[in-house]
Amino acid sequence: MKLASYSSTIATKWISASKSKERFLPIKKTWMESEDIEFHVQCHQPQPSTSTSDLVSIGRPRKDFQDLSFKTKKHRVDDLVQTRSVEELMTAVEVAVRSTGNRNVAKLRDISESSESVSSRSTSSVQGVRQPSGDEALVYYIDSKSTTHTYKQTRKWSMNAGHYVFPSYHCLAKSKKACYPSEDHIVYTETRSEINLQAVLDKTVERLIESQREVIESVCPNSSFILISKWGCDGSSGHSTYKQKFANSEDTDKFLFVFSFVPIRLVDNGNNIIWQNFRPSSTMFCRPIKFIFANASLSPMAEASRESRGHINVHQ
Repeated sequence: MKLASYSSTIATKWISASKSKERFLPIKKTWMESEDIEFHVQCHQPQPSTSTSDLVSIGRPRKDFQDLSFKTKKHRVDDLVQTRSVEELMTAVEVAVRSTGNRNVAKLRDISESSESVSSRSTSSVQGVRQPSGDEALVYYIDSKSTTHTYKQTRKWSMNAGHYVFPSYHCLAKSKKACYPSEDHIVYTETRSEINLQAVLDKTVERLIESQREVIESVCPNSSFILISKWGCDGSSGHSTYKQKFANSEDTDKFLFVFSFVPIRLVDNGNNIIWQNFRPSSTMFCRPIKFIFANASLSPMAEASRESRGHINVHQ
């Protein structure tokens, strides 16, 4: 009996015995001992090829050096770079190029020296360009109505073109933060945010004097200054309301009131104009004082107005 037939018979009898060793061995033991099993082994040895054609190498075909990528070229010449000096490699390239018949090829040494001189000239020209300060970049940022993304993209494209004109946004943000009063003067609650009036006035005058420092030093270096400003308030309604609970159930964020002031003119003791706001109705120099979430009724508005007027009268 052949091995395949014998194996199939055993499988059938194993299933008939419910795949139980205790039931299979006592019943089928006699049958297994009586069967004659013959094993036929056939071995086939590989014979040499009778083809006269050249043997083809196995694997990916090897590309020419000029067809390789830069990374593969770098890997292939790595052993040369590790074992040879720069002078030897440059001389080898020069000799190899001349051996092709190109007798007029320039020496690599001369090319490298000229490249270094060009690089030094370009570096000196870039260093000669004055980069704007953070305050100057902030002026451009505001005048062009840029966003953080547009400013970064403008700086990126100018740098790709070789013009390192714009400072980093971190430098701009630092100058922007210098325009704000200290956080110690800011008070905020669940329904309002307020900044100390004296702090914002001091910061406004400080920035104006700093921007007009050359004028002040040439005209009135030892004078005191007076800031003429106007203030007002306005409200808006119809804002989206969210499922946000306030401590006071009557509070809402549907109505917003804003109090702010606008600097108009900075003068000295002799009433000489140091700085003039040529667009007093614009929001360009508007300085917020207070934000309030309140109901659309006259009582909160009137109370906040009286409070702001009292602070302003104290600082006049």
